[in-house]
Amino acid sequence: ANRQTLVCIMIEEVEAIENLPDMVKVPGIDVYFIGSGDLSQSMGYTGQQAHPEVQSMMERGVKIITEAGRIAGCSCPDTLIPKFLGLGVQYFHSTVGRLLQQSSVAYLQVVREAAATLGR
Repeated sequence: ANRQTLVCIMIEEVEAIENLPDMVKVPGIDVYFIGSGDLSQSMGYTGQQAHPEVQSMMERGVKIITEAGRIAGCSCPDTLIPKFLGLGVQYFHSTVGRLLQQSSVAYLQVVREAAATLGR
């Protein structure tokens, strides 16, 4: 696109993964983002982003994107971030809900530890 705009397309269906070899040739697209939630649903594994078949499909997509010299992005469970980072993913996405939950858990742990130290 241009220096002021990020163009990121969503890859959320098996058909889109299958069409990636042609899609990565399109100029002006900055990030090819694989959405694991919708992809898992389109594969019949709703809510199972870590399902082996979903992971295999995502890996296939990332490989096509990165081998074309393009930037791959994805959403995935936190436990899979190291795996996808290792496969070449450069753009990750999370939800506000997940970020709020994680920060709230960490905050409450600090408060509870402080209260326990003070005997409260």
